Amino acid sequence: MARGYLVVYNVAQAGGWALLLARLLLAPGEVKTGEIRLAYYLQFFALLEVIHSLLGLVRSGPLTALLQWGGRFHVIAAVVAPIEEIQNSPCLVTLLGAWSLSEVIRYPQYVASILGTCPPWLTWTRYSGFIVLYPIGFFSEMHLMYSALPFIRKEKMYSSFFRWAPFGYHGFIKALLVIYPGFALFLYAHMLSQRRAKLRLTPEKKRE
Repeated sequence: MARGYLVVYNVAQAGGWALLLARLLLAPGEVKTGEIRLAYYLQFFALLEVIHSLLGLVRSGPLTALLQWGGRFHVIAAVVAPIEEIQNSPCLVTLLGAWSLSEVIRYPQYVASILGTCPPWLTWTRYSGFIVLYPIGFFSEMHLMYSALPFIRKEKMYSSFFRWAPFGYHGFIKALLVIYPGFALFLYAHMLSQRRAKLRLTPEKKRE
């Protein structure tokens, strides 16, 4: 039952990201409200991956899953969606493009692995594509947060949420930008470690 559920979940996510990628390709250099909304919902439901990890349905660690989901969902839900002034940024195009390309590889690879039919080339693509796509995504996230700072300060965004804190959301974003490179390097190193482990398991490596 869990196996069937994971197949359905990953197929649905793959379809959603493929749709987003197609919409981005049909309107190059332009991100509309519909694309932002679609990315929002796809990332929202990706919270299930943290739950999958906690329940032991998948092998990935819950901390890594939570960090990746939290970083992405924060950017799309708290920064991009409510601030129209940054929605025309080229970095939003690169962000959604990097996310989409990454996920239309990752989710099909998960499905094929669950079914025991994953070809070596798909595993290689899954654990090699991130080498370029992750840095693009992280840089785009940081640029969008930095670009949002003037609007966050002007509108005093989320002031009620931070009313008991010694800093506001503006200060939170500034602090986040300081630690974000370390956060990015942690996840990148984790993926490189996964790549070394996974690619050693391909048939080509075994024959060697």
